[in-house]
Amino acid sequence: MSYESNYLCDGVYGGPFKDEIEGDEFSAKILNKEDFNNIFYRISLNDDLSYSPLELLDSIFKKILTPEVIRLTLVRYCRSESISTSYSRVFGGGYNISDVVSSNLNGFCIFDSVISIKELSDFFEMLGCEKDLTPYEKVGEVQRKIHHEYDVRNGRDSYLKMDKEVMRKTLSIIRLHFLKCEVERIDLKSFIMLLDRNLKKSKEVRNIVPGYVEKSNSVYVESWGARYQHTLYFYLPENYRKFINKLIRLSKTKDKNDIYIELNLPISDFIL
Repeated sequence: MSYESNYLCDGVYGGPFKDEIEGDEFSAKILNKEDFNNIFYRISLNDDLSYSPLELLDSIFKKILTPEVIRLTLVRYCRSESISTSYSRVFGGGYNISDVVSSNLNGFCIFDSVISIKELSDFFEMLGCEKDLTPYEKVGEVQRKIHHEYDVRNGRDSYLKMDKEVMRKTLSIIRLHFLKCEVERIDLKSFIMLLDRNLKKSKEVRNIVPGYVEKSNSVYVESWGARYQHTLYFYLPENYRKFINKLIRLSKTKDKNDIYIELNLPISDFIL
């Protein structure tokens, strides 16, 4: 998988895939539903005139991320991770992540009782409250718990014999869960803080090698952890990522005129 060198608005690198996924009827339906520029041309017409510049930007930020767009983002994540796009529907509605995980790991005979599934659910809930951890780091915590539970049942370091592809897909599903939870009901200011945190984390983990790599025959890709210190919106189509990048750049402005001009919004519809 290649990464573009240009920094868009999220993640350590640019998008790991092309602008759109060819042949994806769902993507085409969403992206062609309305001309992208027209969406942003009319998007703030009902915003209160008393909004501050940052409040106006936050309103726009929330309005462009419709349920359909989020669903598309989930689909793009699933495609990039080579997991079933059915998870975009599962994670788009009500679900219990511990049930999803236990179902995927049923061949390992762990989390196979009501008590163990409840413990796993409590573990996910605890991690959900850890605001300083990125989704990538939270996945690492879950991975260590899975390894521990398997070792308890099968002996020390027996987790090294677990099916790598099953684990890969399971960890990708878990990361999708944490990515989605992290941005639910988020505002622009909080999102910018997430990006700052992720940038710092990417520098911290760049040279860290997971312990299991040294015990197994796994191939470790340098800076792999740094590449995954991003949010769910990293998987938005390129035009959305670039637009959000504009909102971030404009977040320091004190003049709403700058926002209207930069975003091509209809200044004449406002009393400034």
